[in-house]
Amino acid sequence: MENTREKSAEKFRKSRLIIGLIVTGLILFGLFVGSGILFQNTFRQNAIALQSNEIQGTSVEIRLFLSETMDAVKLESYELNDMLKNGASNEELLEYLSKHTVLVNQAYSSDYTGLYGLFKGTYLDGAGWVPEDGYVAQERPWYQAALKAQGEMALVTPYIDSQTHRATMSVCRMLYDKKSVLSLDISLDGVQEIISRDFKENRWDGVMLLDETGVVVAHSDPGEVGNSYKESDDTIYGAVLRGIRGAGDRDTASVRFDGRTYDCVFSDVGHGWMLAAYAQEKQLMGTFGKMLLVTMLIILIGYVMIILILVQIYRRRGEMEVVNRQLRAVAGIYASMYLFDLDNDTYAEVAGCAGEVRALVESISGGAQKTLRMVMDTMTDERFKTSIYAFTNLSTLSDRLKGKKTITREFIDTKNGRCCGRFVPVEWAEDGHLKTVLWMVEFLENRRTGG
Repeated sequence: MENTREKSAEKFRKSRLIIGLIVTGLILFGLFVGSGILFQNTFRQNAIALQSNEIQGTSVEIRLFLSETMDAVKLESYELNDMLKNGASNEELLEYLSKHTVLVNQAYSSDYTGLYGLFKGTYLDGAGWVPEDGYVAQERPWYQAALKAQGEMALVTPYIDSQTHRATMSVCRMLYDKKSVLSLDISLDGVQEIISRDFKENRWDGVMLLDETGVVVAHSDPGEVGNSYKESDDTIYGAVLRGIRGAGDRDTASVRFDGRTYDCVFSDVGHGWMLAAYAQEKQLMGTFGKMLLVTMLIILIGYVMIILILVQIYRRRGEMEVVNRQLRAVAGIYASMYLFDLDNDTYAEVAGCAGEVRALVESISGGAQKTLRMVMDTMTDERFKTSIYAFTNLSTLSDRLKGKKTITREFIDTKNGRCCGRFVPVEWAEDGHLKTVLWMVEFLENRRTGG
């Protein structure tokens, strides 16, 4: 009869286990399917967001590149303003420009062609370039852009240098007399290198940097540098530009061109410049299958880990319950029992403490050491305070408890009762220092209850 009951119980446990596995399998299957649908719906947005983050990072690099150049012109303009105010001659101004052309190249970038400008009606060039006959500085874009900016930094539409065939840009600033202008030319090869690098590292079909007029400053296809795009252009570039103009406050857009859908991401670099990247929708979605498989595997691994963690938690909870029962059995003889975390200077009540002890502890705001010191200072007779301070010094416990199961110290409390304080090590770290310790106080005899 007993054997039959055991078999029935065993059969019931197996049935319950099978049902649990089936339910778990169905939940897991539903989780996989649901995750696949959710992932399919959100992957495109996440892929676009990732590309947007990439383009934002590239934009920051370009912005820093431009800021460095503008800082160089701004700093030099301060000194030249002072020289003009103090009546410096053209010879002195040219000497300054020549000297600081070298210094600027050394301090900032060798891509700078030199400081130059119009000063008191005379063109001066720190690199030694002498303009040809008929050159009128007041008619040059750098001069006109500086006057238009009214003392603010001005970026001139980039152009292709006829001699070096490199994209070049002028950064200029009007000086205090509102007639003189300081300018600095810089090659945009550094910007082109940033664009080319990021194009190779991402899944873009193309990436381009445009100034406020639509002129290409840098491009993943270097042959496009210097071209001017318009929204009406019947090209992918025109379609991207239309997407940018129609995006409003958004930094992404979806455009159609030649029967294909392109996702565009863009970032305002400043000064009217816009950085944009575009890719076919299927290009961004090309890794969907792999990403879905990886996601499902991650979910499965996470599920298994959760089960293992729960099993471990239940096991530890059972162990802690045993320990707690043992502590509660012992706590009856102690007036207080606290667990101190020495690494974090924290404490926790382990078992019921005497009301006066708990009230005193709760009135103190501080860590384990401060609280223990103030409690013992309040409850210990003056004659024993020095010794009990030394005994309850938590910083020396590791050395004092090493190789021991417990240490104790008797003392007299303020009610003339004999007490015994006890430390018991709970956990040691691998490097040998004490991490947690149990602190207990036992009343060895009844204390005065009268006045």
